Amino acid sequence: AGSGYLAGSLVAAGPFARIPARPLVAISNAIMGLLMLVAFSAIVEIRITIGLLAVAAFAGAVGWVGLAALLTSETPAGAGTTMVLNGSLYNLGAAAGAGIGGVLLAMGGFDALAVGLPLFGLGSAFCMWIPRRR
Repeated sequence: AGSGYLAGSLVAAGPFARIPARPLVAISNAIMGLLMLVAFSAIVEIRITIGLLAVAAFAGAVGWVGLAALLTSETPAGAGTTMVLNGSLYNLGAAAGAGIGGVLLAMGGFDALAVGLPLFGLGSAFCMWIPRRR
C-alpha cells in the first residue's frame, strides 16, 4: 500500500494537478470506497485483495493531495493554522476509525468492513459536493 500511496502523491501533483481540488477529492474518495467494497467482500482471492488495497492507497493519496490544496485555497485562516488543524483532525479521525473498524469487525467480520468502509468513503465523497459558504 505504501507504493500505491507514493505513486498517488506523485500523480496528484503532476498530471492531475489541473483537475479542480473539490472534484478530485470526491472522485478519489468514491473510487477508494468502491475498491474497499471489492477488497473486503471476500469475492476475490488474497493476491487480488492486496493489489486492490495498493490501488485504494493510490486513490487515497490523490485525494489527500487534493484535500491539502482545497484546504489552503478555501479557508480564511493562514495555511499553517489550517494544516495544523487538519493534521489534528486527521489523527483524531484515524483513532476513531480504528475504533469503528474494530466494532465493525466484532459485529460482522470482514463482511461488515465490506459494507462500512464504502459507506464512509462514498459519504465523504458526497460531502465534497456540498458547496462551501461564502
